[in-house]
Amino acid sequence: MSSATAAAAETILATLVGFDTVSDRSNLELITWIERYLDEHRVWHQRVQENHGGMNKTSLIARIGPEVEGGIVLSGHTDVVPVEGQQWTGGQGAETAFKLTERDGNLYGRGASDMKGFIALALAHVPSLTQQALMRPVWFAFSHDEEIGCKCAEPMAKEFMARDIKPQLIIVGEPTMMQVVDEHKGIDSFETSITGKAGHSSKPEDGTNALYIASELALVLRDINESARANAPTQGRFPTPHSTVHAGVLHSGTARNIIPDHARLLWEVRPMPGADLPALLAPFYEAIRSLRVRYPQCRIETRQLGHVYGLKREEHAPYLALAAYLAGSNAPSTAVNYGTEGGAMGEYGFPTVICGPGSIDQAHQPDEYISREQLQKGAAMMARLSEVLMRS
Repeated sequence: MSSATAAAAETILATLVGFDTVSDRSNLELITWIERYLDEHRVWHQRVQENHGGMNKTSLIARIGPEVEGGIVLSGHTDVVPVEGQQWTGGQGAETAFKLTERDGNLYGRGASDMKGFIALALAHVPSLTQQALMRPVWFAFSHDEEIGCKCAEPMAKEFMARDIKPQLIIVGEPTMMQVVDEHKGIDSFETSITGKAGHSSKPEDGTNALYIASELALVLRDINESARANAPTQGRFPTPHSTVHAGVLHSGTARNIIPDHARLLWEVRPMPGADLPALLAPFYEAIRSLRVRYPQCRIETRQLGHVYGLKREEHAPYLALAAYLAGSNAPSTAVNYGTEGGAMGEYGFPTVICGPGSIDQAHQPDEYISREQLQKGAAMMARLSEVLMRS
């Protein structure tokens, strides 16, 4: 059965990859296709947060089996990252990335690994699920805007709460090579804006150079990260066993001979679960206070752009054994540096793990792919899921 599911998943994946669902575009064509597919199999479904944030987008939930307590949620995001500027085999990204191609047992296309492969597996298993006498339900939760800050994760968790959905387990199908992940970092993103005083570059003493001030602050962020790294434990579950601080974008100035009177610094923190964020960032805000004294005419403002919950590990929780069984894994669960929608699910009290086919190393890359071997392993998980849901 798992071989048939994997073959069906490959066909569905070709359809899903064909929809350009980059986060700044609509996902409605893809969702509409899924709805029609579910209708063919008489599966209940409903849209969630239609036209969220003014965009023509929607999330979708669906249920197969009785509407009772327990069961399993399969959660995945429908949006993908951009391909512009990437060189894919066969041409520029936009020319080839949205058409699934096969080479040497690998299936190439934007979202193949992150994470339309998992969604395709869930949908491929629908015909089998609808023919089985399930004692507990399987829920599908397909969202959007994950790639720009997991923006629909908390609303989806609230939707579960409002509907009194109480699953045994939520599986977020991010690519983990089918290994169970039970812990990940959060993400807090910020923008710091600096307003100085413009002037002629021949008299720099008459202006206030916003670029220099922003650069000082960027170096403070670097130093905070280096301090966290120096004080991190030598061993830990996380690949990078400390909270990280990163400055990613600095915009400033209009011409080389004008003292820049504005600067915009974009930066982020990926805190360890339970980290004291104010304490971590105290040197940054102390540096701002010092700069305001040195440059009283300068305005420095910081605002938070986004927040992604970290996923906290629950030691010896029963759902971890269930997740390991479904994944077919004897390896211990692990932790990862990146964030997912699972953090919000865990924050709202839902038993949540991250586990899906494909490699995170393929995510966001040109020539993104998922292997047929990984689809086979994902299909085997779907078969074990059926066995679990048919038990009383």
